[in-house]
Amino acid sequence: MHRQQPAVGGASTDIGGSWVKLSRYNHLFSFKDQLRVLYNAASGSVVTLDETSWDLLNNANPPEPERLDQRTRTLLADQGMLVPEERDERAAALTRYRERRASTRSLRLTIAPTMDCNFSCPYCYEHRVPGVMSDETADQVVSFATNRIQQSERLSVTWYGGEPLLVPDRVIDLTGRLRQLAESMDKEWWFSIVTNGYRMDGTMARQLADAGITDAQVTLDGPPEFHDNRRKHNNGTGTFHRILENLRSAVDVLETVRVRMNVDAQNATGWQALMEILAEAGLAEKVRFSLAHVDTINDANAPYQCNCLDAGAFADTWVDWAMDAYRQGKTMGLPAMTVCSMVSRWAYVIGPGGWITSCWNHPFNPETAIGHVSKPEQVDPEDTWEQFDPMNWAECRECTLLPACMGNCPDRLVQSGVDAACERWKHCLRETVILHTLQKVKGGQHVET
Repeated sequence: MHRQQPAVGGASTDIGGSWVKLSRYNHLFSFKDQLRVLYNAASGSVVTLDETSWDLLNNANPPEPERLDQRTRTLLADQGMLVPEERDERAAALTRYRERRASTRSLRLTIAPTMDCNFSCPYCYEHRVPGVMSDETADQVVSFATNRIQQSERLSVTWYGGEPLLVPDRVIDLTGRLRQLAESMDKEWWFSIVTNGYRMDGTMARQLADAGITDAQVTLDGPPEFHDNRRKHNNGTGTFHRILENLRSAVDVLETVRVRMNVDAQNATGWQALMEILAEAGLAEKVRFSLAHVDTINDANAPYQCNCLDAGAFADTWVDWAMDAYRQGKTMGLPAMTVCSMVSRWAYVIGPGGWITSCWNHPFNPETAIGHVSKPEQVDPEDTWEQFDPMNWAECRECTLLPACMGNCPDRLVQSGVDAACERWKHCLRETVILHTLQKVKGGQHVET
């Protein structure tokens, strides 16, 4: 596939007496003159166009939506691709974003029971600190959750670190207590864990599942020759084969096991070999595989910047993988608005000492904390999460992907600017939409004019 810049219309037409215009967040893409697609970043909708509609929207200058037939105009209006003339789409996107940030429907806790780790990964951005969560702090976490969950419908907990399975008893015990809390108040619950996988053998996976953890994310950075060179145990030994064996057991116990490959210049060519190994191990259809972009976050991993790919280079690697995944029947997801814990009213990152931050990137100490679990009434100053506004950056304000991104990572946007915050979507949106649509067409699940 060749790259193509998205085309955005600006003409207006008349439907049922109401003047409407083409959405500023429309993107038009074609593939081999056989597939013509209109994607809207605000609604997330994708529509395949016939040749006549394509010519009127893409080839005419200016676009001529008023010449579309009535059925097509109604369809595009239903999908958010034609909007009322007076509609301020930027304001609508910002309103939706703020509503989601302010929502208390789901209480989201990210808990790090320790910031210590048994691995020595050179790109790690965590500030490694010895020590584990005490019984007293664990009790305070439960009290904090009790204070907050009354306003929520759902409790979502992600175990993080450091390496959380260095203290499995704390993870298992506190998961059980928080699950019991949610069930006693008739709330939905969901527990996950981000682990390096080294200690998650079959027995451990069963204990996690019995406690209530249904989802685990494990990292494999390519085949052994790549992975073992960067994700070493603290004793200097490789970790790949032990993790792979653990995954064989975990997939039969946990509902969802995700395998993430962190990609940079050193291992960008290794994804295919890793997928072949997963297939040989009988795991290809049992795990959810994804690629992640390695980048420097703070002073802890700043020296690793020389090994990082820029967003465009990472997008190229991602597209190669996505095309291979499509050939295997996988469906590509489209960009969608996410709300980072940093700017969410009801999301908290809790460290082993009980200090709370609003962002995974920040160390757990009184200087960066927004409060402590022992004093829930002093946490949550509203001006902290309400301050962030992606519209303050001109590039974001004018971007035709704004509703699906909203500045992506608020911390990076504030600290380092737009170039650092922008991720792969702007570089591979066309390929993503085309692959997504081809899969939906194959499955008969698409919308067409």
